[in-house]
Amino acid sequence: MSRLHHLDYLRGIAAAGIMLFHFFTWTFGEFDSSSFFGRVGLYGVAIFYVLSGLTLYHVYHYGMSLSANGIRDFFIKRVFRIFPLMWVATLFSIWLVKGFDVSVRQMILNFSGLFGFVAWDEGIATGIWSIGNELVFYCLFPFLIFIGRKSWWMNVLVLLLFLAIYLWFAFSLLNGDTGFDAPMQKFHYVNPLNQAFLFVSGFMLGRFIELPAKPEVKFHVFTIAGLLLFILYPIHGDRILLVTDWNRVVLTASCLMICYGIYRAGGELRGKAHWMLKTLGEISFSVYLLHPIVHRLIGLFRDAVAPGLSEKFRFIAALVLTLVVSYISYHAFERWFIRLGKRLSNTL
Repeated sequence: MSRLHHLDYLRGIAAAGIMLFHFFTWTFGEFDSSSFFGRVGLYGVAIFYVLSGLTLYHVYHYGMSLSANGIRDFFIKRVFRIFPLMWVATLFSIWLVKGFDVSVRQMILNFSGLFGFVAWDEGIATGIWSIGNELVFYCLFPFLIFIGRKSWWMNVLVLLLFLAIYLWFAFSLLNGDTGFDAPMQKFHYVNPLNQAFLFVSGFMLGRFIELPAKPEVKFHVFTIAGLLLFILYPIHGDRILLVTDWNRVVLTASCLMICYGIYRAGGELRGKAHWMLKTLGEISFSVYLLHPIVHRLIGLFRDAVAPGLSEKFRFIAALVLTLVVSYISYHAFERWFIRLGKRLSNTL
């Protein structure tokens, strides 16, 4: 299968949006639910999950064997893709953020990835909760492949089951009358069951919607409509309102419209625009995990060398350096482990 570069574009934009959300928050203060970046900070991750399910469908649906060897091959490649950079981000976070004030239990859960299954709110690195969720979804993936090859109504039943769980969190477990930062709110929000519908919906998008043989630009009407809905839908108050009640239904629908529009429209840009967005998509994992660390390191350097420099300087320096470090990380670090995982899988 040729790489779906148009999905890489969206993945890179989502990662950049989350990075900007954090940098703006750490520089200027918290956003409320009416702000664009306040919404991107939450639903950028939602787009990640949809794209993850959709991309994995295209890579594995027709070629993955559900034998022990086939499933082993899938998990070896996923481990070598995810764990090395996750370990790096965790180690730096233990040093820079936690000041080595981390229990042995937390370290075992984080380095093994088990925190995503049993203690999803105890991730050490900033934003790593979503990686823990992703590890849970990988364990769900062989089941989705099995169901995906069965009759369409079984696929619909699975999708409706996870939709029901998604709505249960939105209408019952998450409380719109309590702030997003309240302990139980975060505990429920980062629960993998609260996010699983997004991954499953991405998988089912690939299952039910055939990829066009050539670009169909007309489908960008869904992209534009979804983006306008995402920006203009009226919500005011704490960010918890973005993920509760009907607000969550509407904003999730807007994200699915954006993903559907990009997916069906297909096609690639040309020249420098293609290179920049393709590269941003390739380095998106590093951008997501490393930007808090880079921001922290620049703050420590500024405080030690030039304490008079403003937070705006830190913002710009962190933005540029994150992109540079992420580019190096992808080409010199991530790709090496990706190739190692493939070699190991082939050897076994």
